[in-house]
Parts: sequence; structure tokens; C-alpha cells
Amino acid sequence: MANRRCPYCGEIMPSFSLNCPMCYHSIHTKEKMEEDIKISSPKPKTYNRKIIILLALLPAAIGLGGMAQLYMKNYKKACRYLFASLPVYTSMLLLSNGVSSLSHTTATILTIICTVLFLASYFMQAFDALVGSIFSVNCIRSTISN
Repeated sequence: MANRRCPYCGEIMPSFSLNCPMCYHSIHTKEKMEEDIKISSPKPKTYNRKIIILLALLPAAIGLGGMAQLYMKNYKKACRYLFASLPVYTSMLLLSNGVSSLSHTTATILTIICTVLFLASYFMQAFDALVGSIFSVNCIRSTISN
């Protein structure tokens, strides 16, 4: 059997030993370390892609954006999309049905603006649910060395 050296103190130790006879550090074999990594690594969250697609497209079409993010337990994004899409959708419906006391031209212009805002919110939340965020914020911390 081949001998090996302890990575902590450099003492020669038998290849079958799991602890160094000099410093008593635990020495893992390659197989043991790979097994520990497999056990300790968390499982990635998996969500049903069909449900995500349905929740990203159908409820958002009636002003309930962010339902796919809610399903994926991303509550902050879900609230942001819901609070962005619902008021715009409601305003768009009220303006298009002539409920307001505005002139026809003003109501038409506001309806077009609300429609564009709603569609932008709709596609943004759907893209975010299906592909990932289009706005990624990279925080780079600068370190000042003396």
C-alpha cells in the first residue's frame, strides 16, 4: 500500500487511514468528498413549465400579472407586476367604455397610453416568468486597499 502525506501537517500516513496519526485531522478520500458534496448540495427548484406558461399568459390578460411569479414563490416580483398591471388594466377598460367625463379625444389618447403600458407590463411579466428577468442588477463591491 502506498503511503501519503497529511495535507495539514505533512506527516506520512497509511493510505487507508481516515485520520492523521500526528495532528488527528480528518482526511477525506476523493470518493468520500464527492459523496459529501452530493449530499450537501441543495436540489434546484423545479416548477411545471406548462403551469408557468398558463399563469404567465392567461391571468395577465385580464390585469392579474405576476401569477406565475407567485407560483414560483417570488412574492416581491408578483406584487410588483400585480400592482403595475391591475390599475392600468382597470383604467384602460374605464376609458375605453366611456365611463369618464373626459372629451372623446382625451379619452382616446389616455386609452392608447394605458393600452401600451398594459401590453408592456404583460409582455415583461410573461418574459420574466418564462425566461428570467430582463433587468439584472449586478452589484460590484469595490474594495479599497491601503
